[in-house]
Amino acid sequence: MDAVMSEQIVVGISRVALKLMEYLLSNEDQASRHGASVVENNSEFKKAELSYYKKKLELDNQALQLQRKQRQLTLELALHQFKGQLAQQETDNEIPREGFGLENLSLELKEIKIAIQKEQRNLSYLRQELLREQQEKEIELKLQEIQAEWDKDTWFSQLSRFEIEQILKKYQQTLLILACLPSVASDRSLAAIRELDFKLEMRKVSSFLADYYPVNDQLYPVKFFGDYFKQAIEEIEIERLHSLLSCVPAYIIYTDIRSDAVTFRFASWKMQDEQAMSFSPLEWNWREVERELLKAGKSEDEILLIIRAIIIKVHQVLLAFYIDTYYLNIDPYYEVRLPNIDLKKELIQPCSDLLKAKQKKVQEAYEQKLARRFEEEKEREENKRGVEEEDCSQEEGKGKEFCFEIITVDRRGNIIKPRLGKGFQKSENLGNNIDLEIVYIPGGTFLMGSPDGEGHNYEKPQHRVTLPSFYMGKYPITQEQWRIIASQPKIDIDLSLDPSHFKGNNRPVECVNWYQAVEFCKRLSKLTQKDYHLPSEAQWEYACRAGTTTPFAFGATLSTEIANYHGNYTYADGKKGTYREQTTPVGQFPPNAFGLYDMHGQVWEWCADDWHDNYTGAPEDGSAWITENNNRSLLRGGSWYGNPGLCRSAFRSFFARRVSSYHYYGFRVVCGC
Repeated sequence: MDAVMSEQIVVGISRVALKLMEYLLSNEDQASRHGASVVENNSEFKKAELSYYKKKLELDNQALQLQRKQRQLTLELALHQFKGQLAQQETDNEIPREGFGLENLSLELKEIKIAIQKEQRNLSYLRQELLREQQEKEIELKLQEIQAEWDKDTWFSQLSRFEIEQILKKYQQTLLILACLPSVASDRSLAAIRELDFKLEMRKVSSFLADYYPVNDQLYPVKFFGDYFKQAIEEIEIERLHSLLSCVPAYIIYTDIRSDAVTFRFASWKMQDEQAMSFSPLEWNWREVERELLKAGKSEDEILLIIRAIIIKVHQVLLAFYIDTYYLNIDPYYEVRLPNIDLKKELIQPCSDLLKAKQKKVQEAYEQKLARRFEEEKEREENKRGVEEEDCSQEEGKGKEFCFEIITVDRRGNIIKPRLGKGFQKSENLGNNIDLEIVYIPGGTFLMGSPDGEGHNYEKPQHRVTLPSFYMGKYPITQEQWRIIASQPKIDIDLSLDPSHFKGNNRPVECVNWYQAVEFCKRLSKLTQKDYHLPSEAQWEYACRAGTTTPFAFGATLSTEIANYHGNYTYADGKKGTYREQTTPVGQFPPNAFGLYDMHGQVWEWCADDWHDNYTGAPEDGSAWITENNNRSLLRGGSWYGNPGLCRSAFRSFFARRVSSYHYYGFRVVCGC
């Protein structure tokens, strides 16, 4: 009886704990039903934990019932055994008149024993299943806890992982409306505006649009996430959202409130669109309205409420305008073009076939002439080598000369101007017949950053930088080079010999964080007795541009024939290409004019600088800009996973902290002359 009462008490306590957890969870859901961020992950974690305890309680009840049944069968067996002993004593004193009675009793006892053994096996099996399921649930809960902790540090501040998954599952054919909270500058004069409850007011945007564009209406399938945005969003976050939600049409409005004006900013992309598009901001001088209202006798509190109402109304109008233009298939940011009229070719040009044939001959003749000029230029370069050998003593310090083909592309990404280039390189013997090739980068002056009309605010202002000559790795660090250096004695931290996701000796090493890349440079420097380090951001962009001012070292756009990136996306007038979904061996694509390979795409490359929101105050001598100490460093060049816009020479990203490592994070090294 004591054991039975103890089990009932344990079950009762479990039920009370379960009800308490349900109560706490329901209160928490009610308190946060209008918001979703990384807290959503904690909520999902607690729901999973609640489900686990429910299941565990059910299995505990089943085990208790089996134990009771086992005790009942044990008592029945003991009773039958006692009856059998009595019957045996009677048969010993008397001559049995019915011999089959005792045999039937023995047979019945055997059947009871078999039934008890069967129930014991079932009980043992259920206990094992309970233990296994309990272990699986504990592992699952631990994984969810680890995922939630990771998301708190590195995931989006606006949308949680759960929400991203729901969008991709349910709303791929739905226009997503993302209305962010206004960003208010840290100005004393704006203290009152910052205290205004914009979170409450932003719900009016959703309610306004929901009245005119209901979710269930097939004419306007729209999903609103205005309530979910608890804070302002940055342009870098929009780039990251687009990289995950590029298959879902979206429109984002984010507003900056400064001491002199309000700036309404927009970003949007259509389903299967080439790239995220940011549009010219809409400026509004709210101080003029404030002065007019003061003249009209309004108090400061009334003025702030009016300004807030105006901002919300503008959000409503802009969002409604975009929804209308989107479903009318109109691009409001470009002029409307009439469709081409499909007339018969005879009406356009009766001699079109003759003209096409003639044009083809002219094109073939031009291509032949171009090929001859290329061969002549190549021959002239070879003839010059004898003369240039006399100057080798002057060039000896730069390294050994090497030649390569430099290409240029047109606006569609077609190769149009192949020409010969030459550079100088040195080779470091790392051991085991493995070399590290570094290319001489001549010093000079260039404009760093993006010009007006191109790129993002964090790529501006464009400024002049003058750098001395240096050497840079001809390729990203490969896996075989990494293994050689990682096997050298430790200096600060341990290094894994094989961290990469995509295996291959000549593939770039990836899954490397900033600190591991720095440790690699330190060990390499100790081995070679030279000062190797990560490039500064200015060194990287100068080396990538190689004297060009276009978005890419090859021209105005990029193609998958000359770089490894996400070929389902395009930049400017470029065309779609191959999406390889992995890294490739280094050096498979053409180099830039300095002879550097894989500067666009392949893997993101770490730089030495701290992250800064723009170039205001940046050094002009090409040195690393290290002032913030904010555990955020630059990544440059894009990757096999990113769209071509992220591979531009000027694009700069801090997608992760220095401790982050993904299968598209790598690096290359630099060394002074």
